[in-house]
Amino acid sequence: MNSKMAQRFFNLVLLPAVQDDIEQNKRLNFHLYLALKKALYKPAAFFKGVLLPLCESRCTLRQALIVCSVLQKVSVPMLHSAVAILKLAEMTFSGANALFLRTLILKKYALPYRVVDQLVD
Repeated sequence: MNSKMAQRFFNLVLLPAVQDDIEQNKRLNFHLYLALKKALYKPAAFFKGVLLPLCESRCTLRQALIVCSVLQKVSVPMLHSAVAILKLAEMTFSGANALFLRTLILKKYALPYRVVDQLVD
């Protein structure tokens, strides 16, 4: 599956399933949690298909915490994380966006100056 197809699958199938499960059960099913971890093996598709659409919609803090725990446990390439940080910093501020930014910043990457400048502004 190429990156474009994976992004489409994550956005149309995985993200709604994760949101519905968290809304109904107040926690995420273990198999969906593993699916999110597997989704991070294609980081560009994950960020475009799960993380950014989640932040653009009404993301609850519980949803943000669960996705952040997946982000903490999986190794993500620095450039993909830098682009995600840049996009998150450009969005309007919310508690969920702050959690995602905090999680990505705590990975202690050597970020490009453009990303650091965007975070400071």
